[in-house]
Amino acid sequence: MEQSFFIALLLVLLDGVLIVCFILLWRRRSRLPEGSQELKQNLQQLINEMNGMTATFATNLEERMAIVQRVTAQLDEKIREAEKMVKDLDRVKQKEPPSRSAKTPPKNSEGEQVVLLAKKGLDAEAIARKLQKPVGEVELILNLKKLSLENR
Repeated sequence: MEQSFFIALLLVLLDGVLIVCFILLWRRRSRLPEGSQELKQNLQQLINEMNGMTATFATNLEERMAIVQRVTAQLDEKIREAEKMVKDLDRVKQKEPPSRSAKTPPKNSEGEQVVLLAKKGLDAEAIARKLQKPVGEVELILNLKKLSLENR
C-alpha cells in the first residue's frame, strides 16, 4: 500500500510539474517577442493606408467610368445625327434632277453670256429677259466690256 501511495503521490507531483510547464509554455507563446508589437502596429498602419488608397482608387475609377459612359453616349448621339444627315442627303440627292451630261458644254460666265447675246444682235432688255437678270446689270456688263475694249 505504501508503494501505491508513493506511486499516486509521484503521479500527482508529475501532473503538477506538467501543468506548470504547460502554463509557462502558454505564457511564452502568448507573449510577443520584443519589437513585434511595433511590427504589428506598422503592419496595421500599412493595412489602413492601403485600404484608404483602395477606396480612393475605387472612387477615381468610378468617376472615370461615368465620364467614359457620358462621352460614349454623346458620341453615339453624334453618330445617330450623322447617319440621319446622310439619309437626308441621300433623299435630297435622289430627288434632284440628273446633272448635265459630260457632252453638254459648260455655260460661259454670266458676263460672257451677256456679251455673246449682244454680239448676236440682242438689245439689253432682250438679254435681261433671256438670262433673267435686271436690265441695269446687263447694261453695266455691256458698258464695262465696251470700256475695256476702248482702253486696249
